[in-house]
Amino acid sequence: MSNGRTGNGIRVSMMDDIQYENYRRMLRRKELRMRRFVLFVAILIVVSAGWILLTGFTSHAETDDAVVYYKYYTSYYVQNGDTLWDLADSYLDDGGHYTSATWVKEVIAMNSLSRDGSIKIGQHLSLPYYSTEYKCAF
Repeated sequence: MSNGRTGNGIRVSMMDDIQYENYRRMLRRKELRMRRFVLFVAILIVVSAGWILLTGFTSHAETDDAVVYYKYYTSYYVQNGDTLWDLADSYLDDGGHYTSATWVKEVIAMNSLSRDGSIKIGQHLSLPYYSTEYKCAF
């Protein structure tokens, strides 16, 4: 590269052919990087907009028709003639959380009863049940 001055005092930089080609390659690489960046940003915008359109307008709230059941436990003293199967019929809910057999198995496990589920008059039991009423412990 040679530097020189024109007749009017303006400094001029001159490049040879190799320097000029290197300069042109550098400009092409910059332009290619810029195009790739713009393409990346455009794809990112399209994907983000698609994600918002697909998930942004759907509601995840429960409908008013949904019934919520809360699980509670109650104390019960066995009376004459009680069986776990009779108690299961009394404490099963309409929500289908238990069958009689699963309820009896849970009561046997909770109260450390024998496998046959025999109970005695006056025995204290903890019994699970479901209710749609929310009961605060305070």
